Amino acid sequence: MVKKQSPRSNRKSSPSKNKRRGSKVIRLARSDSASLGFEYTEPWHWQLSHKSEIGRRFRRLMPLWLNTLLILGGSLGIGALWLAKLPPAPNCQNLSPMAADSEQMYCAQLAAESGNLEQLLAAIALVESWQPSHPLYAEAERLLKQWSEGVLNIALERVNQGDLEAGTRIANQIPKTSPIYLEAQTAIALWSSEWYKGEEITTQFESALAAQNWQLARILSAELERFKLKYFNSTIDEQFRQRLRKEIEAIEKLDSAREIAKVNTPQALEQAIAITAQIDSNTYVALRGREEQYRWSRILLQIAAQKLENQDFTGVIQLAKKVRSDSPLFGEAQDWITLGQASQSAKSKQMLGLFDAIASVNRISPDSRIYPVAQEKASLWISLLEDQLQLQFARTTASIGHKLTLELAMEQAAMIQIGRPQRVEAQTWIAMWRQQVQLLQDQSILATAKQVAAAGNLESLQAAVTAASQVPLGSPLRVEAQTYIAQWNKQVQILEDRPLLDLARDFAQRGDLVAAIQTARKIGSDRVLYPEAEKELRLWLAQKQTARAREILTLAQSLAEQGFFESAITTASEIQPNSQLYPEATAAIATWRSQLK
Repeated sequence: MVKKQSPRSNRKSSPSKNKRRGSKVIRLARSDSASLGFEYTEPWHWQLSHKSEIGRRFRRLMPLWLNTLLILGGSLGIGALWLAKLPPAPNCQNLSPMAADSEQMYCAQLAAESGNLEQLLAAIALVESWQPSHPLYAEAERLLKQWSEGVLNIALERVNQGDLEAGTRIANQIPKTSPIYLEAQTAIALWSSEWYKGEEITTQFESALAAQNWQLARILSAELERFKLKYFNSTIDEQFRQRLRKEIEAIEKLDSAREIAKVNTPQALEQAIAITAQIDSNTYVALRGREEQYRWSRILLQIAAQKLENQDFTGVIQLAKKVRSDSPLFGEAQDWITLGQASQSAKSKQMLGLFDAIASVNRISPDSRIYPVAQEKASLWISLLEDQLQLQFARTTASIGHKLTLELAMEQAAMIQIGRPQRVEAQTWIAMWRQQVQLLQDQSILATAKQVAAAGNLESLQAAVTAASQVPLGSPLRVEAQTYIAQWNKQVQILEDRPLLDLARDFAQRGDLVAAIQTARKIGSDRVLYPEAEKELRLWLAQKQTARAREILTLAQSLAEQGFFESAITTASEIQPNSQLYPEATAAIATWRSQLK
């Protein structure tokens, strides 16, 4: 759709406008040197010729300068008074729609100084339709160009940011009445042309990267340096260089990871996976890196399956944790971790651990690759749990501690048949409870025996010994029973032998040492009272020996008194050296021998 031409487009034929434009060009030309970045300097020979005239001219023009200063001072005073009488600047915040054009243009200029696109377009819309006859036309013309250039700069900035559509849309808002309208349209055409070429090069560059044709990729990147748009010769060119560098780095990392993975150990596979994980995901090599990660992760999980068979549940968990979270096998790896942890919980065979293990593996989805293995484990743990519940019931029954409850517990544990997971443990408990039953029986026997022995007479003690002897060999109470039996046997011996020893003492007190000795000797050496009887025997034997020695010595003394010294000596010599009278007999013999001389 072609826009209707504005009346302002006919102003080129206006002489007054040509005159103004001509003067404007002159002013711009005079300021060209400053805009180009350098200052004008007079030739050196002009400077030399002027130096000699400086002093004379200064003295000749001194009065003229003084008059000029006086005039300027008066003019400044008059100007100050005039400025004091000027109207105040308009309030742009509360500007009326009926305000004068000068006030509206003033406020538009203030707003446009912010560089905001909306403010620039609003300022352009204000003056774009003003006619050459407008009193402010010349100033509006200057500002229109300035504001249009601001809009074009914003459009170019959008293009260099990679948004050609937005940049073109903004540049097309510069009106045809703007002095730079043709410049804006030319810029739009240039942008579109370079954009099309840039997209073609981008497509070729991507193909070169995918094919790992690094040389072609470098050539295509260099072509962007000839573009005028900063978006291509700087931004995209830098992106191309980074992409190429990342692709080269990626293939180097992949080759390094493959070399490490050849060792085929869990540590090497984990290291290879970690290296490929460093490959930039935006590279073409990343796809092959992910394929290798998948293959290496699968090997790790295969090793984990072997660890599970070997009951190395910690190894299962450690291997499964080496699979990265961004791997397609991450879900399966988590299932392996769940199975490994559940196996650890069930390993103790405790009911809480079994409950937890069964609940954990039941969360594994039927779609999981390890679902059959998990269900097989769950079935085993359920059987184990059933046996544990049966054993727990039996243990609870046995905990009462009575003979009947122990026998009932053994019957309950015996229900765990051969081939069940807890068969061995059940038999162990049965053996232990059987010992407890035997212990209870032996405790009853021993308690009865002690109760019988408490009477303390010969018959009760003998009955207690007979009862305690029923505690079988191997019983926990066997030693205790034998201790009591020995104690009671001693008491029996004392009761049996005490009357004999008392009788022997009675004989001794009556002076019948022979009868006393004969009676005491009836107590055998294996009897409890034997040491006491032996002591009495030694005393009585000594008394008997002393009495015999006294008889011999008395007879010898009688013979000596009759003068039969030799007979007396012979008789006294019969006294044994261990006799108490031996010293006395020896002295008497010596006396008698001296008398013989």
